Amino acid sequence: MLVKVKSDLRYSLDKLGSKIYSFKFLKFLYRNWLKIVKVYYLGGSTKVTLNDPQGYEISFVVDKINVSRAIMLARALNACKKFKIDKRHNIVVFDTPFDIQSLLKSSLLCERMFSLCLLANFDARRINDRYTFVEVDGVKFIIRTNNPWDIIEGALLPYHHETHEYRYFQALVRKNSLFIDVGAYIGGYSVRACKIGAKVIAIEPDKENFEILVRNLKLNNCNAYALNVAAGSKREVAPMYSPFDDATDRCNLRKEKFIKSYVEILPIDEMLYMLKEDYSKIDLVKIDVEGFEYEVLLGMRDSLKKVQYLMIEVTPETMRSCFSILNKNFRPVYMVKHSGEDIIWYNIFFRRK
Repeated sequence: MLVKVKSDLRYSLDKLGSKIYSFKFLKFLYRNWLKIVKVYYLGGSTKVTLNDPQGYEISFVVDKINVSRAIMLARALNACKKFKIDKRHNIVVFDTPFDIQSLLKSSLLCERMFSLCLLANFDARRINDRYTFVEVDGVKFIIRTNNPWDIIEGALLPYHHETHEYRYFQALVRKNSLFIDVGAYIGGYSVRACKIGAKVIAIEPDKENFEILVRNLKLNNCNAYALNVAAGSKREVAPMYSPFDDATDRCNLRKEKFIKSYVEILPIDEMLYMLKEDYSKIDLVKIDVEGFEYEVLLGMRDSLKKVQYLMIEVTPETMRSCFSILNKNFRPVYMVKHSGEDIIWYNIFFRRK
């Protein structure tokens, strides 16, 4: 598939560029920074010293196991206009202390610090211990301060996590367009579509995420439909699972370790019928449902006939089944590959043939 080949090539080049970009900043933060590059390529271990802008420093050992996180740390701190090393040798970003040894053991913690580094560069202020208000390009968000995904998939979506996808989204969504956001999370796409002037239907099954989504829509004076249900192939009530006890961004309808709640599932065809609006044309549907995308497509047999473009997040395991539904009337036009510590996924744009 040509689109997939292009996506994989772009992904490889982006990864290479990202690594070169990260190496570039090692010398500004680390004493003996070349030793880190040596450990990265040749193995072994070395003691390095990290300096903050005020001249305070902290020393630690870098080895083959943690060297990638030491490099990630350099890139994250480069994104900060302000960070400091406190008396306890913690790295402090946006009034949040991070223990260096914990950072070197956890990519997720590095990601959290990186998100706070990005957040600190915008007009952000803490509301209380849990929530932060931030305004980005005239769009206002309430986010959970300690949840990196609220920052990078919500408030700072165009700047970090889905920069390629967001540019494509901007080209497709215009004033009076109809945008259906399946798996709206806290409104990263939905709120921005409203600000453009599009008609928005935002679907988010997780109760906590939905409450923040509604707050963000109201905060931006958005007149949108927000539905606290899950999309699927048939009407039912089902458990919503989570891989972690306190996860909010990876809740899904596939069986995981923890049951977070029970949610109502409705087909999108049925949702649109219940809204009693004349939807003769649907400009863009975004589907991000953590592995449940095939079921979502099965539940929109009628509405799919009106859709012009789709953006779907798939994994290698779900890609084939989604293509089996879409191949007849849609063709893939753009694909972006992503990866985490334990998963690879693709965001694919489809256009009606």
